[in-house]
Amino acid sequence: MIKIALIVSILSLFNTAFADSRMMEVCDQCQFKTVKAALEKTQNGDVVLVKSGVYKEETLEVTKSISLIGEQGATIHHLGDGDTIAIHAPNTTIKGLKIIGSGKSTYHDFSSIKVSNTSGCIIAENEILDSQYGVMIANSTNCIVSGNKIMTTSIPVDLLGDGIHLWKTSDSKIMKNIVHGHRDGIYLEFAQVGEIFDNTITGNHRYGLHFMFSNDNTFRNNTFSKNDAGVAVMYSKRIKMLNNEYADNKGAASFGLLLKDITDSEIAENEFLRNTVAIFMEGSNRNNFYSNRFDKNGWAIRLLSSCDSNMFQGNAFLDNTLEIATNSQLNLNTFKQNYWAQHKNVDLNQDGIADMPYQPTSFSSYLLEKYNISILLIGTPVLKLLDWAEQMFPALSPVSLRDQEPLMKHSSGSMK
Repeated sequence: MIKIALIVSILSLFNTAFADSRMMEVCDQCQFKTVKAALEKTQNGDVVLVKSGVYKEETLEVTKSISLIGEQGATIHHLGDGDTIAIHAPNTTIKGLKIIGSGKSTYHDFSSIKVSNTSGCIIAENEILDSQYGVMIANSTNCIVSGNKIMTTSIPVDLLGDGIHLWKTSDSKIMKNIVHGHRDGIYLEFAQVGEIFDNTITGNHRYGLHFMFSNDNTFRNNTFSKNDAGVAVMYSKRIKMLNNEYADNKGAASFGLLLKDITDSEIAENEFLRNTVAIFMEGSNRNNFYSNRFDKNGWAIRLLSSCDSNMFQGNAFLDNTLEIATNSQLNLNTFKQNYWAQHKNVDLNQDGIADMPYQPTSFSSYLLEKYNISILLIGTPVLKLLDWAEQMFPALSPVSLRDQEPLMKHSSGSMK
């Protein structure tokens, strides 16, 4: 109660620019018995305070710059089709509500909270349950989505939308949200210059995070785990991917991080743990990978021949079944001063660099990429013999894919 009073006080001070701003309460004993009735009477700068209780509402249209605040226990239960809350006004805040349900359709993207053609909106500390889309922001700028819990368990998979969906936005911030059970946890398309940080994205049916045509974004300090296909960043430039955890994304078509047609980006200080493939790269160029940790993955990196001028430096490759796999004998990327747990060598001059270069590709990994043979053959005596023979007399695997200065040690513990 004290927290709500503080929020309302701050909002009231903020809204002094609106001379006629008012506090409008919604409850069974209040002047306004429904949220819709209060919204219909709002003016710019008003605060609508929803008291504890369950409010069964059809689509709520927000057409004024207001703050819609829920006390603890304030629950909006959506009735009918359409969006639950549709925001059309700038500088609107939706905070502290429990929102259950939205319309469901194969033709429309119905959301619990939809922001359209506006700017400066804040969606914070809401609990959003069993909606087709959780929060959708379209053709809008400078919006914040913070501290929300967005989950669904009852929507059929063929109707599932995304937990947080941004389309044609700029300067957005998505932070400290928990998203579970949706199609994509977070989806960005034509979303420019945004920040995504401190989110926990787990158990979604496709990607934990999905980028398309979205440049100059940063995502950092997020956890992406147990999503069916991991994280996908596609057709984008100048992306910073920093200090994230990609864990337990497993399946025949699952990756910790999929990079497709990504250029001039930075991938640093991330942890890749127990993924089928930690990083899969196709058509990606001029990216810098440094200080990442790869442990207990099937493949640490699958690097296709369409990738060029990428730098891998200072990474730790620990207990992975396959370290680097490629489908080409030609390597156009640079590996320098990484730690390779499978490299057994000495450092006679004690400079921290192994005395011999290391080739992290094996004949086994080359065969897997080139001819798609079964992963079940990895580790069998026949392939072990072929791996040894290829190391002694290289003929097929890319000799140029070598780390000329492999590290003898790596920093212990988590890199986060």
